[in-house]
Amino acid sequence: MENSPEPTFLRKRRSIQFNPNHPGLCKHTLLSKLFGWCLLWLWRLVVVLPLLVFVTFCCVLPQPYLLHFLALTAISVIPWMAWTFRIFDCGPKCFPSTGPKKVCVVGGGLSGVTALKEMREAGHDAWLLDERRSIGGLFNFGDNAADEVSVWRDIVFVTSPFTTCFSDLPPAPLEQTRSTPHWAWTEFIAYLNAYVERFKLMQYVIHNRRVEKVSRQGEQWQVCSRDKQTDAQHEDTYDCLVIATGTHAKPVFAQLKNQELFKGKIEHAAYYRGADAYKGKKVVVVGAGETAGDIVWELSKECENVYLSVRRGAFVIPRWNKDVNLPTDFDTCRVRFSPPAWIHSKLILFAQFMFGKIYGTSREAEVRGHFMKTLGSNPMSSFSTKTGLFVRALATGKAVEKPEPLELTEAGVTFVDGTSVDADVILLCTGFTSNFNFLEGAPHCASCLYKRVFSAELGPSVAWVGFARPAVGTIPVLSELQSRWAALVFKGERHLPSFSAMKKTIARHEKMLRKQFCHYERLKTVNYVEQCDRVADEIGCRPSFFSTFYNLPLFCKIVAGPMCGFQYRLHGPGARTDYAKSVLKVLPITYLPVEIFFSILVNWAFFPFLWLDSPTLSPGNTLF
Repeated sequence: MENSPEPTFLRKRRSIQFNPNHPGLCKHTLLSKLFGWCLLWLWRLVVVLPLLVFVTFCCVLPQPYLLHFLALTAISVIPWMAWTFRIFDCGPKCFPSTGPKKVCVVGGGLSGVTALKEMREAGHDAWLLDERRSIGGLFNFGDNAADEVSVWRDIVFVTSPFTTCFSDLPPAPLEQTRSTPHWAWTEFIAYLNAYVERFKLMQYVIHNRRVEKVSRQGEQWQVCSRDKQTDAQHEDTYDCLVIATGTHAKPVFAQLKNQELFKGKIEHAAYYRGADAYKGKKVVVVGAGETAGDIVWELSKECENVYLSVRRGAFVIPRWNKDVNLPTDFDTCRVRFSPPAWIHSKLILFAQFMFGKIYGTSREAEVRGHFMKTLGSNPMSSFSTKTGLFVRALATGKAVEKPEPLELTEAGVTFVDGTSVDADVILLCTGFTSNFNFLEGAPHCASCLYKRVFSAELGPSVAWVGFARPAVGTIPVLSELQSRWAALVFKGERHLPSFSAMKKTIARHEKMLRKQFCHYERLKTVNYVEQCDRVADEIGCRPSFFSTFYNLPLFCKIVAGPMCGFQYRLHGPGARTDYAKSVLKVLPITYLPVEIFFSILVNWAFFPFLWLDSPTLSPGNTLF
């Protein structure tokens, strides 16, 4: 695919030229250019030469250490601002609209719903085809059949409502930002239904319609679908497509040695509905992700014996931060993720070591430390497990940790350390994979897409929404941004780069992520803040330094407050400035001023290393 020829429809020259007077153009384009060039020459003429003289002076008279530190810190301000605030970035090029299109959205989960809303809001004639009986996808436990991939009855989200919700509808009254608990599936479905009702989307949703084949017909797409109730076939033609079938379409069944000998049951967590069905049984849970973590805790209260089989450790993040009495994901902010990933990992390990010496006397802290030591990589190089319930089960002895399975026997499991246990059920929490094989010419995985949204081979008429899975963060915020970008591209107001440019960008991004994430080939994870900003740059809605710095409280909320979709409604297409400010105003900041200052200093100190990479492919995430 890397050296495949450019499709003919992408070779056509674009007849629409860039219009500098178009109202969608970045408001501060000329000011950004002027200010950027001034800072560049100021850096060259005023800073570089004095810095060389100053370093030479300090080498001769190495006494003023404090002066040396303060001077280097002050000198770092100029390049750091040029980098973090993207002063050299003039925003996306905007083009006149080519008119609304007829759009087919495939999939009725959270990504499909927000895609339908953004398409309708942009003026497109959009329709959503969903093979299930109601919206919500696998999260709608009440309407999912026993043989369908689904969540279970007592599931609780690992991310908090205000960081998970869409930017058009807060999940609760604003005065309840500190007290809103994590969603159960019923609360999330209620929120999704309220979202659909508010924007009057239900009339454009077609349920029980399975898409079986999508093929190109000239410049359009022919969608062949089947009604699951009447078995009637339907064929419709659309101008554009949105694929929103999700990353959890098909369960991945791990192949265990001699599993045909096992007389018990081998099941996947995709079909787990509750602990009641396993009461009094001996269960081996394979995996150490969030699903396995919550299921182990539930089973430990009902089963005779529960064993957690893990290949390696995990970076465990509890849902709730007891120190500040706030959801832990409120710590996911620009300040925290501004240093390079490897620096961030070292800071986490240092904090774990220091606080472990002081507060790590409990059994749960020892278990978390054990999983961190056996992780086999840096914390920021792995997919975090954002639940601590299984740690509680292990700490209290209600569950037992075991290594990777070696083979199965008639009565149970033998592990790689030579130990064996009897088991009635082996529950595989070994992940899921996406499925868009119904689309002719589709890439084999979402990591082959340009910014995880568009295919270089299929062009700008097909968008994938909801396939960027962050290591830390939430998918709904990314899905909403991807939908907003796709709606603009479908209307012609944003253009994609050339075929070769997209392929080069995809290759560079893949190389960077493989270098950072040790298990990237299996999980295909992305950096959350960076991925949000990469898509926001295409829309033109990334938080602006010029429009927020004068408002210091708002500036602090954007820099050090929880990362959420409301930040991307301050300006640009689809902006709701006053509304977004009112929400950001009430969100708490979990960082102390000294922590914010320290994080900025770390970013300043490693600025020369960041500058060597492309701004959109930096090893660390920037504040603005």
